[in-house]
Amino acid sequence: MSAMKDLDWDIEYRATELGMSAVDIAKELECPIDIVNAWFKEAGIWDTEPDAAEWDELEAFDPADY
Repeated sequence: MSAMKDLDWDIEYRATELGMSAVDIAKELECPIDIVNAWFKEAGIWDTEPDAAEWDELEAFDPADY
């Protein structure tokens, strides 16, 4: 395995099996946070760019209306 494949596996294991945050993973693996953030984004765990339509929908929801 290449070093990047090993790093991907290490990040995946810590994120999915151990539930670690991106910051904690970067500290533990001693790698740049940008690499971990990119993995999280690529895996679809979170997105750094919120979807404007989702925000509008959330703001439009008022429990008092129901």
